[in-house]
Amino acid sequence: MTFQEANRPGGPGPTTQDAPSQVRAAARSRELGDLLATRHGASTRHMLLVGGGIAAGCLLVDLALWHVVSTEDPFSAAYTFMHAVYRAMVLGVIVGLAIAIRALATGQHSYYLYSGGLVHTRRSTFRSIAWSDVVRVATIHDRRSTGRDVGKVLGYRLELADGTKIPIPLDAAARQGGRDAFIDRLLDAARERNLPIA
Repeated sequence: MTFQEANRPGGPGPTTQDAPSQVRAAARSRELGDLLATRHGASTRHMLLVGGGIAAGCLLVDLALWHVVSTEDPFSAAYTFMHAVYRAMVLGVIVGLAIAIRALATGQHSYYLYSGGLVHTRRSTFRSIAWSDVVRVATIHDRRSTGRDVGKVLGYRLELADGTKIPIPLDAAARQGGRDAFIDRLLDAARERNLPIA
């Protein structure tokens, strides 16, 4: 997932006006204080366009290859190559559709880090979380990959007293070994309040 930051290193920090009015109202309702950092996930529309574009492009290639594959000698090298490309394009259609469906299912997530907590938005839902609501911050590790990527940190999860879990993924640069300013601020705030980080 792609994220945009409002507090890039070396640049000006976010101001209260960087947050939508509903977010500001949610923060005021819990007296969360000053806005420190923001993070916005890729928009649903953008991911729908990406997924739909991949699916449509692969489908067009498949349609173009269909006639050639169906008339080619099945024992020729050209048939073997084109058939492999045809199958790869079918997989591309499935991947593109999966991206689009996931975008619709999850919606866009945004995070607004305040001195007294966090406002998490998803679609039209706004949830304000004071630090007193947080039981612990859990590390999310990669358990699906193989080799050296197993156990790599993918992000962190705020675990709340009511059982709710709010995952916050690392940005792409941090997953490649760099720093994530938003996560660094979040973890610093958690440490200041002696919250367990596991």
